[in-house]
Amino acid sequence: MDNQRKNHKGEKVEEDARRTAEEITEQSKQAFDRAGAMTSEAAEVIRASCSKVVKGAQEYHARVLEFTQANANRSFEFAQKLLSVKSPSEFFELSADQTRRHWEVLADQAKQLTELAQQATLAKSEPLRSGLENAFKRAA
Repeated sequence: MDNQRKNHKGEKVEEDARRTAEEITEQSKQAFDRAGAMTSEAAEVIRASCSKVVKGAQEYHARVLEFTQANANRSFEFAQKLLSVKSPSEFFELSADQTRRHWEVLADQAKQLTELAQQATLAKSEPLRSGLENAFKRAA
């Protein structure tokens, strides 16, 4: 009878150990699955954010090229006007007007480029931050 009891207790211990091992294995598998999903989600958030950053940089670059072309055109127009100047006073008046308008345009262009850069930076970094934060929260 004692041997049967010992044998039964041994089987129970083995059964408990096996069940515990299965539970640990299942928990590990679930943790691994969550980590894999979080990694995939984080990679997608980073890819999307990088895509937006590239698009923002392209928009900024296009605007710089647009401004450069416009400024070059204005310079050529000014040079053409200078060719028709007939007196020193007309030259100084034309030059002063050109300088004033040039600084106004440059100030406006700088403002537009600053706003574009801020929009690109803020609009692109917030989704990255919140997306990664959400991915890590779901994985936890």
